[in-house]
Amino acid sequence: RAYDALDAQRNSGQLTLTGDPKVGSTVSVAISGLAASQPFVLGVGLTPVVIDDESGISLLIDDMVSIRSGTANSVGESVVPIAIPPRSNLVGVSVYVQAGSFSAASVGTNAVEVVICQ
Repeated sequence: RAYDALDAQRNSGQLTLTGDPKVGSTVSVAISGLAASQPFVLGVGLTPVVIDDESGISLLIDDMVSIRSGTANSVGESVVPIAIPPRSNLVGVSVYVQAGSFSAASVGTNAVEVVICQ
């Protein structure tokens, strides 16, 4: 389930998730709307929030459990695989995923709630 900031102008990037978020599987997170070769961070958090950051984007996740970094390709996109550990105690847990770039031209994405299934 995707969600966004209350002010749609704050987060111009897009994030989508493909694949079934099953324990022991890998899902893909597609990020678009960045500048060519723009560095970004991808965060996975345990809590949804809306915090308007002074960089001009809205942070939509909190209580980070994972942070990965990457660089967008020549058209401002990237696909990041995320492996879900094969642990049955994760079934039913919701995590929240968002990407953003905190550079001179800050860009944030929407966020996605992911409910881990069996």
